[in-house]
Amino acid sequence: MKQNLPAIALFVYNRPEHTRITIQNLIKNLRSKEYELYVFSDAPKNNHEKSKVKIIRKNIKKIKHFKKLSLIQRQKNLGLYKSIKLGLDYLFVKYEKVIVLEDDIQTNKHFLNYMTKGLEFFNDRKYVGSISGYSFTDEFPKNYKERFYLGYRHSSWGWGTWRKIWKEINWNKNWIKRKSQTKNFSDKFNSGGNDMFHILKEQIKGNINSWSIIFDLNCFLKNKFCLCPKKSLIRNFGFDGSGTHCKKDTNVFDNFDKNFQIKKFKDIKINNKIIKNIKNSFSVSIFHKIKLKLNLI
Repeated sequence: MKQNLPAIALFVYNRPEHTRITIQNLIKNLRSKEYELYVFSDAPKNNHEKSKVKIIRKNIKKIKHFKKLSLIQRQKNLGLYKSIKLGLDYLFVKYEKVIVLEDDIQTNKHFLNYMTKGLEFFNDRKYVGSISGYSFTDEFPKNYKERFYLGYRHSSWGWGTWRKIWKEINWNKNWIKRKSQTKNFSDKFNSGGNDMFHILKEQIKGNINSWSIIFDLNCFLKNKFCLCPKKSLIRNFGFDGSGTHCKKDTNVFDNFDKNFQIKKFKDIKINNKIIKNIKNSFSVSIFHKIKLKLNLI
């Protein structure tokens, strides 16, 4: 592994126990002491959240494990969209590659190694826009032997990308709207899931505030895919009713494997059968089911 390691960005808010578990598992990652961790702590929305935010910040200041730990304490509440955008804008001034986590992501011990090697290998491969530690499917063709695959949908659960990708993202609302109105766009964009165009429309209408669907759109238009593992190296344990506007639900696809690892990468191509399986596993009804959980409003 090269010493030019990616930075780790961790975005936290008001869940002390979830944050503790996320960091605890991150510390268990192989060679985690060699990484620089930046924790972006959003400010409380109201007085009720103040004590939780204070506890999280106090606990983070006690951590001595990483090569460097920086705590960025927001003075006003930004919400996830602005937190992610401003945080990554900040890091990509200094770093070429960044690994991104939120406060409810359990990683296996090979996650950082997988992400680092993936970001290194695919750095010059123009067909990849992000690396994900999450897998969207367990259904693969019988003759598919690789331990990873390409998809149109980019996961926001334990992922990473490069400065060159992030800096070219167009966030302009008018531009997004124009692109969404081009001929046959909806069918093509839904290659990542039957809910993709619907999510984008909700974003354009202002009904949600999702940075990830904009990232998806930009990568889609540039024909850049997400590299995913066959088994997830991360598990989102935030669907337990603890988050803001969050209702309990365990019906989220989970093929987390605590021992899964990928030691070596190679160039691969899109497998249409895998794409079809992922596309059909997502629907508009699923989006509505989890919209509040993802705090998109």
